This record gives sequence, structure tokens and C-alpha cells, in this order.
Amino acid sequence: MGMATPLTNAQLKTANAKLEASARFHIELLDAVEQAVVATDGLGRVAYWNRAAGQLWGWSAQEAHGLPLSDFVYG
Repeated sequence: MGMATPLTNAQLKTANAKLEASARFHIELLDAVEQAVVATDGLGRVAYWNRAAGQLWGWSAQEAHGLPLSDFVYG
């Protein structure tokens, strides 16, 4: 195996911009879905909450973020 070549600052900026654009695209896509989409972290806390989830449970994404999903599903 060869040695890895370090990235330049310009390459890092380009890579970060592409990652951010991809993340924005996926968030917009999930917000357009008419079904509730919720993602949690390893502890079961809300990490992502789309508009349909907000309509279903009556909480905004900002309000739900970081709360245990069990508060909504079993509460």
C-alpha cells in the first residue's frame, strides 16, 4: 500500500462544500416526504425530525431535537 497524500486547504474547502451541499439536499428531500421521518442518535434522542413528523406529533424539529424518541412514541 502507498502512503496517503495530505490534502491542501483548497481541496479540504472543496470537499467540505460538497459535503455541506449533499447534506442540504438530503434534508430538503426528507422534508418533502409526506411521511414522518425521524432519526435518532445512539441513545435514542431525536437527531433529525422532518416537517411531517412535526405535523404528526405537534412539535417543531427544534423543539424535538435532543429529546428521547420514546417521549413521542410511547408518551
